[in-house]
Amino acid sequence: MNIHTLSKEKLDYKNGALPVALYPERMIKKDSEKRCYYGRILNRGKFDIETIAEDLVVFGSKRTKEQIIKDWNETCAAIIDRLINGASVEAEYFNFSLQVKGLFEYSQDIYKKGRNSIELQVRPTKKLKEMLDNLTCKVFLGKTITASIKNVYDGVSKCENKYITRGGFLKIKGENIRLFGNDERVGLYLVSESNEMDFIKLSQSQIINSLPSELHCIVPDDLNENQRYKIKIITQYMRTSKERKEPLVCESDFLLEVR
Repeated sequence: MNIHTLSKEKLDYKNGALPVALYPERMIKKDSEKRCYYGRILNRGKFDIETIAEDLVVFGSKRTKEQIIKDWNETCAAIIDRLINGASVEAEYFNFSLQVKGLFEYSQDIYKKGRNSIELQVRPTKKLKEMLDNLTCKVFLGKTITASIKNVYDGVSKCENKYITRGGFLKIKGENIRLFGNDERVGLYLVSESNEMDFIKLSQSQIINSLPSELHCIVPDDLNENQRYKIKIITQYMRTSKERKEPLVCESDFLLEVR
């Protein structure tokens, strides 16, 4: 696909492959054990009109970047003018129209902001639908976000992955281990080697710093010196401002001796 052929009367270009990543669906319960996947289009960036204008110039447009932007703004203004005066606009690839949302209480009622609103409806034209129908997709397994603990540094003994000092300081390194989310299970745990139900969840005051790749904490004083512990982290972190619906759980592969 290229810019030149999009503007031709006949679409003679060859479609590229739209990248679609597959992720396991965990929200829908199935009677069988067969796992289903949902597809997500791989986002290759977000571009504004200036970037598009630059693309057109690179592809050989006779107009300057500034002229392209000016023409675009004038075209948009003309479309908006038609829309706000009650018309619909068919722009070769898209149909534009406005729609009123919200119910009116009686036949002589007036438009009220808050209850009513105006929304823009954008639908593909037949020409664009045909393009989408002929679009090929490259499907691949998407990378799911997992959490992992790589190493634990004990600030008192100055050793990695070996000791944990009561009342001391730990520096935990890993991937996606930021303590994030409102689920009551989210937190940093010290789990006993002999009994997984014997654990200590660190309080918020014992967490010094929490980042996606590094976590600092103060070790509780009440650890059993005759016991070894592993680190366990539960988080709803997913690299965005939103929290995961189902928390991630990770544990250290090594056991730490109490000092």
